[in-house]
Amino acid sequence: MPGMTVLRSLKLVVSLLVLLGMSALRSLGLMVSLLVLLGAGLCCAPSGPPEVILMVVVDTLRADRLGCYGYAGAETPNIDALAERGTLYENAISPVAVTLPSLSTLLTGAYPPQHGIRDNGPFQLSNDWLTLAEKLQAQGFATGAFVSAAVLSKNHNLTQGFDAYDDDVSMEYVPAHPRLQAMSGSLQGIERRAEVTIERALQWLGEQNGKPAFLLVHVFDPHVPVDPPAPFSERPEADLYNGEIAYVDHCLGQLFEGVESLYSPGRSLTLFVADHGEGLGTHEEFLHGDLLYEETTRVPLIVAGPGVPGGKRVEPVVRTADVTPTLCGLVGTAAPPWSIGVPLPGVPQRVAVGGDIGQRLRNTAYLEAFRPRLTHHWSELRGLRTDRWKLVQGPSYSLYDLQADPGEQVDLASRYPAVRDSLSRLLDTVAFLAVRRGRSYGDNLELSTEEREKLQSLGYITPSSATSAESDSLAVFGFAQAERGRILGLADPKERVEAARIRITAQSHITVGRAELEAGQYESAASNFREAFTTDSTQVDAYLGYAYAAQRAGQSEAGIRALQEGRKVLPQSAELAHLLALFFHRQGQESDAYAVIQSAIQAGAPDSSLRALERQLRR
Repeated sequence: MPGMTVLRSLKLVVSLLVLLGMSALRSLGLMVSLLVLLGAGLCCAPSGPPEVILMVVVDTLRADRLGCYGYAGAETPNIDALAERGTLYENAISPVAVTLPSLSTLLTGAYPPQHGIRDNGPFQLSNDWLTLAEKLQAQGFATGAFVSAAVLSKNHNLTQGFDAYDDDVSMEYVPAHPRLQAMSGSLQGIERRAEVTIERALQWLGEQNGKPAFLLVHVFDPHVPVDPPAPFSERPEADLYNGEIAYVDHCLGQLFEGVESLYSPGRSLTLFVADHGEGLGTHEEFLHGDLLYEETTRVPLIVAGPGVPGGKRVEPVVRTADVTPTLCGLVGTAAPPWSIGVPLPGVPQRVAVGGDIGQRLRNTAYLEAFRPRLTHHWSELRGLRTDRWKLVQGPSYSLYDLQADPGEQVDLASRYPAVRDSLSRLLDTVAFLAVRRGRSYGDNLELSTEEREKLQSLGYITPSSATSAESDSLAVFGFAQAERGRILGLADPKERVEAARIRITAQSHITVGRAELEAGQYESAASNFREAFTTDSTQVDAYLGYAYAAQRAGQSEAGIRALQEGRKVLPQSAELAHLLALFFHRQGQESDAYAVIQSAIQAGAPDSSLRALERQLRR
């Protein structure tokens, strides 16, 4: 080993100096210093590029839920061990808390305003991009990607440069949690568990027969639905997210061991990262993509392998846009020309990477959330993250001092207007410099009904409600001032996200209730429907579902009471009035049935179907 060779040389030099006398000993300090420097260079400089580069992307993983990031309740021994033998980045920032645009940044080294991928769904990376996989492929690496969710299917064109791109999620998904088992059918074709993806990835890697390889492994398990398999599911409901992380860590242990067994010991480099985090109720956001707080934009990032310092922690801000330039420089090739990232500190480089623009943007991270605009018709958000400050710009400004307030509880925008305004100008400058570096927007995809339903089942509402013109204009940084959410008076996402959470929670209960109703589990279905309209009293389908389930369970009176309760909140609902009138009619309460119909018509319900029902009942 180089380190042992230097140590032997040092011992020899000391012996010689002692023999030569005290005058020579005065030179010992200089000699030792030179040898230490020599030894450090020999220990840290790898003899050649890694034989295998493994990039692990864990979907929806909060950095603060890992042991190596300080979480006391973590069950992540394999990830923590990776951090111990590598370099951990304390403040790695993803520009967007959505899977498809985040992966697009990881593979291009460019920000969303450059590549134009602003959400999941109908977005496709342009063929104009030169990706990380294409750069490594040109360096003689076999390239394989194994992804675990339909949101990264081949038609989004992240396949560029990959010899193999495995997005097959057609295998049966067997839910582990009882509340999901009744709706098993609606969970098919959406995701596959980490163990399946990793098994396929290792099989492909073994087929390379030792050829240098770049392997991307994406696992989806911490994403909703939160459903870890046994024994990781044997915990309280509130702890199932941690159970998913523990399961992923277990599977990653098998992946790390498999890679080491297939290649020379110590010749693999692993880059571990998340695409984004998860709200989990912090700042009223339970999922991700609508707000720009740390819990969804700060991600874990660890690099371990030849030449990378072990046990090192880097505090200054780095970006996921830095990943592609880092790995390109590691193997001795320039980054793609439009990348704005720079090499991560601590990762050895064989070629200078990161031009003037990249250096100017170092330790300054651009942020955006366009899902609010494309999904909910709220205002879009843009933001800037530095080592100390975070600015978020939408209909209003929010400013946080992350050194004094890491939980982002105190908005300082009005207290420090000079800081706010200078960061706002810097935000525009960062976005402008990135776009000037290079941009190319992909085509919009036409999604099938099935693809839209898959996205909705994952908590996504696709941008189908946005007009084509609006979607196109929002795909560029410089869309007209007149089109910006603040100018149009669109709602601030942070003021609406709680209502959205309530709606999504209620709709989840409705989905489960429908599956249970279809499976004949009437009492359980009724319980879920009641939970839905208790959570959100405006959900018509929750009252209707409860009434049907209660009737099937022999509790028609309970169904009638629920419909009456719903009509107090939604008196103009023709559906509620229609079903309640039928219930009264079946019980011989004709006058009550007609009264319900007339009351709904007077409240503004569409009267054609109700009058037809009244004529039918009078026959």
